[in-house]
Amino acid sequence: MDEPPGGPPEEPPEPPERRFPEEPWTPGELLPPAEEPHPHGEFVEHETEETGVPDEIGELGAPEEGEPAGELEETQMHLLDEEEPAEGAPAEGAYHALEETDYLALEEEVHSPAELRERRAAERAARRRVGRQRLAVLLVAVVALVVIIVIATNGGSGKPTPPPPSTGPSLSAAITGKGYLAAGSSSSALPGNILVADENNHRLLLLSPEGQLGWSYPRLNGPSDAYPSATNRSIAVTEHSNFQVLVLGVSRRSIDYHYGHSGVPGSGVDRLHDPGTAQRLANGQLVIADKSNCRILFVVPPSHHPVLTLGRPHACRHDPPTRFSYPDAVFPTSDGGLVVTEFTPAWIDVLSAHHTLLDEIRVSGLSAPYDANQVSGDEYIATNHAHPGAVEEFNTAGKVLWSYDVASGPGELYDPTLAEALPDGNVLVSDSRNDRVIVIDRATKKIIWQYGHTGKGTGAYGFLHTPDSAVLIR
Repeated sequence: MDEPPGGPPEEPPEPPERRFPEEPWTPGELLPPAEEPHPHGEFVEHETEETGVPDEIGELGAPEEGEPAGELEETQMHLLDEEEPAEGAPAEGAYHALEETDYLALEEEVHSPAELRERRAAERAARRRVGRQRLAVLLVAVVALVVIIVIATNGGSGKPTPPPPSTGPSLSAAITGKGYLAAGSSSSALPGNILVADENNHRLLLLSPEGQLGWSYPRLNGPSDAYPSATNRSIAVTEHSNFQVLVLGVSRRSIDYHYGHSGVPGSGVDRLHDPGTAQRLANGQLVIADKSNCRILFVVPPSHHPVLTLGRPHACRHDPPTRFSYPDAVFPTSDGGLVVTEFTPAWIDVLSAHHTLLDEIRVSGLSAPYDANQVSGDEYIATNHAHPGAVEEFNTAGKVLWSYDVASGPGELYDPTLAEALPDGNVLVSDSRNDRVIVIDRATKKIIWQYGHTGKGTGAYGFLHTPDSAVLIR
């Protein structure tokens, strides 16, 4: 046959040798997605110069004669998976081709049965330690909660704990600055600072014997009485028209406790009706004369549940210590007892430390007794809350030992509320409606010290407005 023009035809090129021949597909097998890389990556792109075998396979060794070049043993696949993939290779984990049984077999080869038992025992011990630690934390939390509950409800035990000591400025500290005493006043009439409840100026004042202002606490609602504790670290403040008793911390000058609800009278738990006085006793109790409820309450801050009540609401009659008739004041005595002033009818009751009745006193000249308190022993002092008013000292028999009852002029008293005997025998008086606090000389019955301007109630320096109590800081 003649050759075609141009010479004999070229033989078709042989197909390139497949280094990894495909096995025939059988039903049930899944073919890889089209145009996606082989799941094990491309092994034929880089050949070594010496062997011409792919890098990865060269490291494992060439396949034996007669064995398909593209078929690797499972162990070899596993070793390939352990190797760091080349740049551009699939992410780590792409070569995991071992079944679960193979992993278990491998683990048994790596760890002997004794080692596995030891590791599992260590894991169990670690879990037990964690469980014990969690149980210990839970027990500590429960104990702490119980302690907090016991402290918060300590008032119900009847064994109050005295208030803890505090730090800060003392009520008895020296005061400097300008004084504001009335003309003719002698600073020697007072042996120390005094605390004044300036009711209608809504504040407390700390004043020096020279009439200097130490500090004021102006954020009160009509404080009618204010009495420091025995340690001078707190002050019990009565807001009788606001139906509350407050405990003011001296160091922080903040309200640390209150009994009663502002503007809400009542007779239940944490309710008062026109309270007269409140005093902090040496044992930590707060004793309150709840006047219009005709009772005496004993509470232990921070609790609001009374530990003891003498008298009863809606049963206002003189029959101490089970009944009282409008008690406007209760003061502690030196032996742990109490002096209770019943406003109407006019009685002064002396109770023992166990709250039994020791004396019932009626004093001529005291038609409206106010704030009776102990001078010493069986001697007491009180004011007559009237106009003109009076001050009287008396004993348990009702005998008058000393009195001040000027009927007119600059020395006249107008609804005095509290009188306190000073260490030298002179008398400190809250002359409430005259807007002043005065000291009366016991011997001459003259006013020898005065802060405030008579009958001129304002809030300016040197003035007062209806001061209801003034007490010496001891």
